[in-house]
Amino acid sequence: MIFKALAGFETGPKVGDLRESSSWIISSHGGGNLDSKELSVALQGLTTSVNDVGDDVNRLFEGLGDIKEKLASMGTRQSTMERDINDLMKVVRDGNGQPSMLHRLAQVEVTQQHYRDEIADLQGHFNSIATARVLSKGQIVSGVIGMAITALLAAASLIVSLFQ
Repeated sequence: MIFKALAGFETGPKVGDLRESSSWIISSHGGGNLDSKELSVALQGLTTSVNDVGDDVNRLFEGLGDIKEKLASMGTRQSTMERDINDLMKVVRDGNGQPSMLHRLAQVEVTQQHYRDEIADLQGHFNSIATARVLSKGQIVSGVIGMAITALLAAASLIVSLFQ
């Protein structure tokens, strides 16, 4: 839309700069022998092209203004985010009246490892208690079976001695 074809000239340059258009107009009509009607049509086409270029330039500047506003808004948001991140980093690194987040995280890790070690020890104790219960039950069963066999043998020997 910036460069339009000149009105009434189908064989000439359709787009390009104004120098080419004006050179073509003059050369295509005998090197400058234009009548007033042709000159008027050519100037109207040229005026329309110049006006279109002016409109396009105005729209370009309006677009640049919008871009400038958006960049300013982005700059403000960046500054706000930078300030917030710096505040957050201060809390993480230095603390805000309490120990820093790094220090607190290190304490949590130490406490967690301590609890893991204690849980492992308790698991070992529970396993040994469970093993002891299984052995105790097995020993009880063995003892009961041994006593029953002894009682049967004693009863059998009593019966044998009575019959003799």
